[in-house]
Amino acid sequence: MDLVAAPSRGTAEPAVCLRDVVVHYGETVALDRASFCAQAGRLTAIIGPNGAGKSTALHAIMGTARLVSGEVSVHGVSTRERLSRVIFVPQRGEMETDFPISVEEVVLQGRFRSRGWWRRASAEDRDRVADAMRQMQVAELAKRQIGELSGGQRQRVLLARALAQDGDVVLLDEPFAGVDIQSEDQIFGVLHAMRDAGRAVVVVHHDLMTVRSEFDDVVLLRQCVIAAGSADAVMVPASLEAAYGPRASWPSSWTA
Repeated sequence: MDLVAAPSRGTAEPAVCLRDVVVHYGETVALDRASFCAQAGRLTAIIGPNGAGKSTALHAIMGTARLVSGEVSVHGVSTRERLSRVIFVPQRGEMETDFPISVEEVVLQGRFRSRGWWRRASAEDRDRVADAMRQMQVAELAKRQIGELSGGQRQRVLLARALAQDGDVVLLDEPFAGVDIQSEDQIFGVLHAMRDAGRAVVVVHHDLMTVRSEFDDVVLLRQCVIAAGSADAVMVPASLEAAYGPRASWPSSWTA
């Protein structure tokens, strides 16, 4: 799969870092002094039980979760200018499906950052959109209304929109939720291609049985960071028990 390589900065600094990040929702602590980094050219999973703060971590990077304290940086930049390098793929349930918009128009939204909201799409924009839809196998759906699609099809449209964007940090919130095996394999192929093109790809993930085989690095959350590092280093019984409870309550395949 051909992707445009991420811009090189010629440094070894992490692509994304959270440092002692605290986020509250009312009286609920969503993140408690959470610290971790994600590297360019690596595919990183954020895992943990329900309510562990996984999605909140992505929203902290995006600036849509208000930090009580701590700092978030992208390539060393902690101000809102960092967002110019970030691509965010939300959960498909967050997509407005009642609004009358076609698949092609959704994917074209990915070009707004480079062309502005009011400029007419250029030939390059159209080419990038067409290529992204082809890669995600939704080109034949281009004129369909987004609300007419299945859950797996909508998720592939969101991935196509991400492919059409410029940016070297990609954040995805539960991209495999509710998709079929064929779509899952296709999405993993795109994520691997993004990683191999030099991007930092960070995924909130729920299927622990695929973590070792598909991801390079893992952040294990339960409000605070229990463990972070390579998949082999994190997916060990002691760390998983600290997050999910006694070993008897989770499948042995998690650490197989």
